[in-house]
Amino acid sequence: MTWHQEANCLGVDPEVFYPERGDMAAFRTAVAICKGCPVIEQCLEENMAEKDGIFGGLSANQRREYRKVHGIRADCLHCGVEFRLRNTTSGFCSPECKKARHHQQKMESAARAWWSEA
Repeated sequence: MTWHQEANCLGVDPEVFYPERGDMAAFRTAVAICKGCPVIEQCLEENMAEKDGIFGGLSANQRREYRKVHGIRADCLHCGVEFRLRNTTSGFCSPECKKARHHQQKMESAARAWWSEA
């Protein structure tokens, strides 16, 4: 059984979690469904990078602020180590891994170019 099957929102129309901008009554309705949910942490963690909607009881703006403080769990795109990502534009645990991945991609691109010429 996955965490989704234990969620308060199971069976609720997904549109409820995408209220119109400025519709505070609809926003409060969505948040009320999330309140007390036994899997709210899993929902928030899995949907932290979503750009719209209410997930884990937080709006997109609230999730963005949460990420700035707490980050989200991610695996480094180069070395695979798990780390806390504070924004969704980088996938590297360190500047060194970012440079190493860039170098690796350049070498792979050069190798592909060499093989296509042969």
